[in-house]
Amino acid sequence: MSSPDAEHPVSSAASALERELYWAGPPVPDGTPAAGVTADSLISQRWYELENTLLWEYTQRYPEGEDVLQVGSRPKRWIKRVLFRVIRPLVRRYDRVGADIAHLGFETAQRQAGDARELEALRGELELLTREVHALRERLWPAPAPGVQPIEPAGEVVVDLAAEDVTDLDVLPWRWDDDAVDTIVAVDVLGDVRLDVARWLDECWRMLRPSGLLIMRLPAWNNPLSYRVPSRSGVFHEETFSSWDPDSELHEGRRPETTGRWWKVRQVLRDEDDLRFVLEKRA
Repeated sequence: MSSPDAEHPVSSAASALERELYWAGPPVPDGTPAAGVTADSLISQRWYELENTLLWEYTQRYPEGEDVLQVGSRPKRWIKRVLFRVIRPLVRRYDRVGADIAHLGFETAQRQAGDARELEALRGELELLTREVHALRERLWPAPAPGVQPIEPAGEVVVDLAAEDVTDLDVLPWRWDDDAVDTIVAVDVLGDVRLDVARWLDECWRMLRPSGLLIMRLPAWNNPLSYRVPSRSGVFHEETFSSWDPDSELHEGRRPETTGRWWKVRQVLRDEDDLRFVLEKRA
């Protein structure tokens, strides 16, 4: 099996030549970044200073400012200098290795500084997007005004359609007499019956006394149940029943064949992924 160097002789030779030119270049003793080199952070500057200090010492016969070589008698200083010159090739090699490590640290710090800037930019974009999402949510699903309380069932005769068999509700008319009920409560019922909204409302209108209440809880249009369950008969919006309210601007678009059994939309509240409607029968 051939080695990677044998497979790529040109790139290996170019890399070796690049390193030799790097070491043959003039050192920068004060650690100031050369032309075209910008230290992106304080740690990058420190790595760059260390690299150039080692490069500078690599070119010197004796390390600059080394006190050990300066103290002692003249013979001792001469002996220490001779010994240092003997081991200088080995020390110079470690200067070179240290400078390589410092260069790697500089490049790593530069990349880290760049990643930090990119992360900060992404954080700013995320904060902007979060504000836009919150603004959109407040516009689509406005919170109820402070102090608004849900309208509760009222009257002596209250019918809870959730207690009835759904198949019985599919057949009209229901078992209650006309104008016999004060409040109809239908929690998660309309979505399960096979009646369309118009027929459902007409039947509830028939049962209720004048000004009687129809209280419903239904999955909102963005609730997964509105789409995931095949038995669901429709998707519900905050203004789904506004077409049956003569006070609503949507009322003008009602079909001519409408029976004329109108409602007043008394209250629409959002509860997470559900909507709570309170309709009042108009006599």
